Amino acid sequence: MQLFHIENSAEFFNVVNECNGKIELIRKDGSRLNLNSKLTQNILSIQEEYSELKLAVYDSKDISRLLAYAMGIKYVA
Repeated sequence: MQLFHIENSAEFFNVVNECNGKIELIRKDGSRLNLNSKLTQNILSIQEEYSELKLAVYDSKDISRLLAYAMGIKYVA
């Protein structure tokens, strides 16, 4: 899944922390970073906004949660 125009990395990571499954950031070289890791989040949060993120999401409810975030609506399970 790809997300565009993440303007607030802290808010994005709050949504990731609400997810149940593993969320990975797929980098341009194909390597993957575990976004569930606080260390990864701290390193990536130095940059406050992202124009594009390519993610691997393994739980269908997490996909719905992230899509709701991207559309600016509150996720209801």
